[in-house]
Amino acid sequence: MSALFDPANALYVSAWSLIVGVISGAITLLGFGFTILQLLKAQGKAEAVSLALEDLKKQNRIYDTLRELERALTALESANRSCRKEAWNDLYDYCSVARTSVHNVMIARDAGSTEENSNLTKAHSVLSSMMVQILNA
Repeated sequence: MSALFDPANALYVSAWSLIVGVISGAITLLGFGFTILQLLKAQGKAEAVSLALEDLKKQNRIYDTLRELERALTALESANRSCRKEAWNDLYDYCSVARTSVHNVMIARDAGSTEENSNLTKAHSVLSSMMVQILNA
């Protein structure tokens, strides 16, 4: 240990200090490069997760839309049966459920084709007018 502080060994100690410093710098640069590489991999994986999440949201919207359409169809079938039986109170209730379901589909839809949006709007207005006629009857 005393050889490190001996002025006669200053050149020797400085050389080892330089070698250790260069090796430490190289290891630091390799570690920094490895860190950058891991960040790039993490960024790619985060983008993949983001795309998967968007796909899952889209599938969920499709499922919700189909569920609402099935609910509307069931309500309209029940309304048809109520109309045959002349059960006007039940008919009003079923039309209300169908109109609500069609309205929910209209709200949840992405910007689809104009024809589909027009058909949904027509169905909603027809159900609304039917409900008014039932109340007035």
